[in-house]
Amino acid sequence: MEIISKEVFQDTKTKKMSKKVKIAIGVAAGLALVYLLFSVYFSSHFFIGTQINGKNCSFKTASEAEKMISPNTQHYVITLLERDGKTEEILGEEIDLKTQYDITTAKLKKKQNPLFWISGLFKKRTYTATVKFQYNHEKLEKIIDRLDCMQKENSRKPVNAKVVYNKEQKCYELQEADFGTVVIRENLVNAFLKTIEEMGEEVNLDEAKCYQEPKLTSQSDILNETLNKANQFCKASVTYEMGEEKVVVDGELIHSWIKIKKDGSVKLLKEKVKEYVDELAREYDTFGMTRTFTTSYKKKKVTINQGDYGWWMNRETETDELYNAIFEGENITRKPAYRQEAAQYGKNDIGDTYVEINLTMQHMFLYVDGKLVLESDIVTGKPDGKHNTPPGVYGMTYTERNATLRGPGYVTPVSYWMPFNGDIGLHDATWQSAFGGERYKVYGSHGCVNLPLSVAQELFEYAYTNMPVVCYFLEVKDDKKDNKQKPQNNTTTTTATTQQTTEKTTTQKEKETTKKEKETTKKQKETTKKQKETTKKQKETTKKQKETTTKQKETTTKANNTTTKPPQEGTSAQETGKQEETTAE
Repeated sequence: MEIISKEVFQDTKTKKMSKKVKIAIGVAAGLALVYLLFSVYFSSHFFIGTQINGKNCSFKTASEAEKMISPNTQHYVITLLERDGKTEEILGEEIDLKTQYDITTAKLKKKQNPLFWISGLFKKRTYTATVKFQYNHEKLEKIIDRLDCMQKENSRKPVNAKVVYNKEQKCYELQEADFGTVVIRENLVNAFLKTIEEMGEEVNLDEAKCYQEPKLTSQSDILNETLNKANQFCKASVTYEMGEEKVVVDGELIHSWIKIKKDGSVKLLKEKVKEYVDELAREYDTFGMTRTFTTSYKKKKVTINQGDYGWWMNRETETDELYNAIFEGENITRKPAYRQEAAQYGKNDIGDTYVEINLTMQHMFLYVDGKLVLESDIVTGKPDGKHNTPPGVYGMTYTERNATLRGPGYVTPVSYWMPFNGDIGLHDATWQSAFGGERYKVYGSHGCVNLPLSVAQELFEYAYTNMPVVCYFLEVKDDKKDNKQKPQNNTTTTTATTQQTTEKTTTQKEKETTKKEKETTKKQKETTKKQKETTKKQKETTKKQKETTTKQKETTTKANNTTTKPPQEGTSAQETGKQEETTAE
């Protein structure tokens, strides 16, 4: 066995180790070279995992990365989405659109040390390069102005939503606004530039708020409040009962009294309500109207245009009442507010219960429910121009027992007092020795209607406040008694039904009185003789009458003129307070 010396063994071992070191050094040198080569490469390229403006720019040079992130301005198009389905386009090249970055890709590259390129394998790097666009302002302004949406003929002004009345539905409803097509130029330019910055492709003019908007839309609170309020007004229904006739105020009429203001609020026009009440009063009021009255003298008619009787609406009060009822949306039936009322509605407002006085014939009739229940000769005012009993249709102011009549030079108690025209009234006159005929021309009253005590008592039992009293002049050539025996049921010419009933009743009475007329003729002849005797006695009393006349003239100069005047606004004969003392006799 060959023995290797220690020196030889160590030398061999050293040689083997040297070879390994050389290999390791060679590998290290190779890796270093590769790393250096990659470092050289990444000195001009972005690291792995680099993103710029959201795009992967790994292994890209600065110029390559810039091209990648840069928009294509040459073929860039922005589409304008307009109302009514219209569209328009603006090309980038039309306005010389170009891009410029606030931080270039070259500067971004300098932020990466190529010696640390290996870090890209473990860490992503994100960069943002803000793009600035350059464009020709003058060209952009011209293009904007040439757009169809900017032309006046294509611009429709916005119209507010509003509350309108639907005649078919008989209610109010909301009419949507017309948003129009008027473009706000400044807003359009700003929206266009913003879209370019974001590299967008469309500009929605509605979403970008480029249009003028109406102030009120169907969503406006005030319009919905107005809608509810207006419909509340129209839901109101007020029914007036004017006798047998009904007058209805409902939404069909009320809506014409409603005003919707420009700000969308609603108003119920009180002046319109007043106009309606005035019209209603003109149609149904009878106060002061001229009446054709059918007398008790064989249906002879007289025209009466004086007096204060009739329906007289309180227009101010009724306007307030109707306005409030509509405002609250009430559904009611009501009677208008009146200053004064009559017996019934219509032209024949007197009805069939009234007192009839023929001032010429000095005779009174009392009808109750169309039947003659009382009549009597009377003495009315002395026809001297100061104490005349005026014609007209009146209503009894009130009735009073045991009243005291006062006037210049007299204080006269009466048992039954029934005034109907100021201080003029019906009452008993026990001082009168006779009634009827022409006695009133000498012994007439100061304007009142003097009655026999028994007649006044019976009349008083039927009398009531506002009972119609009809006074008129009518010369009847036939003997008065003959006419008294043939009274007719009194109506105005407008109530045919009552007249027909009257004709039947009159015919029966005329047949019944035929015999009595013959007997009366005989009595009239006997009366003629007595009248001649009476004439002599009247001559003897003439001197006494002259003395009495002198005293009456003195009293007359102090007496009030009893001519009837229509009551002033807010007053009427029927509203006059009860009087315990009066200046009539």
